[in-house]
Amino acid sequence: MSDPPSSSDTLLHGRLALRQPARGHRVNLDAVLLAAFDATCRPRAPTPAPGPAFPVAADLGAGTGAVALLLRHAGVVGRCLLLEAEPTLAELARDNVAANRMTPALEVLCADLRSPLPAAWLARCDLVVANPPYRSLGTGKPSPDALRAAARYELRGGLPEFAAAAGALLRPDATFALICPWRRRAAALAALAGAGLAPRRERLHRPHAGTPPVTVCLEAVRGTSADPPVREELMLHAPGRRFSDAVERYNDGDYDDDVRSSASPIAPARTTR
Repeated sequence: MSDPPSSSDTLLHGRLALRQPARGHRVNLDAVLLAAFDATCRPRAPTPAPGPAFPVAADLGAGTGAVALLLRHAGVVGRCLLLEAEPTLAELARDNVAANRMTPALEVLCADLRSPLPAAWLARCDLVVANPPYRSLGTGKPSPDALRAAARYELRGGLPEFAAAAGALLRPDATFALICPWRRRAAALAALAGAGLAPRRERLHRPHAGTPPVTVCLEAVRGTSADPPVREELMLHAPGRRFSDAVERYNDGDYDDDVRSSASPIAPARTTR
């Protein structure tokens, strides 16, 4: 059987190459939002400049590697394990790592996160990130496209399994960050608690001011806490333009929380929509 067709796209307005399936599992804005959130997570300990804030990291369900590529390009992570169960996506991730000259810093492993994780990475990661499938089994009908179905439905583990894998990879006091639909926030918090992780920060993504959130990023560390996570909010769109100024900055790889004096003059990359 031949491989499904792929397309050659970019991130960061052409500064990062990205091969991905031509249809089905495609990179969207969630990868950019998660990378921007990860970049503002608090490290375990101060890292001497110019070293990365998180010297060792892992991306669970990495897909074609977009989040890890963004974090490595920004200097947020040093070494990073990209764990992806779908062979087609894992192979594309390897191609992307090589095309962007990030070998050997980024290592792609085609494996199910419910299987035993590589011993060399256990309890070694300063940061673990994840964009788990958004829908649990039994809620709707999975797509006949295998890659799209795996990306959207918990066919190979859901929030509890992702949180458990993160817990196994994290050092003490290290950070787990994920993105999930707002409607599944309670399930994500329960999964974190089940893995012994406590949320300390969350960022709500609203399409426009006054509209309900669509997704949320959560930052968690090992332990328990009676305090609610510190809440941030991000408006995705602004009147009269495609994205808000903050999202435009994220599309350009600028993860600084300070508002720049002018927006990027470059049009948004076509892989973020």
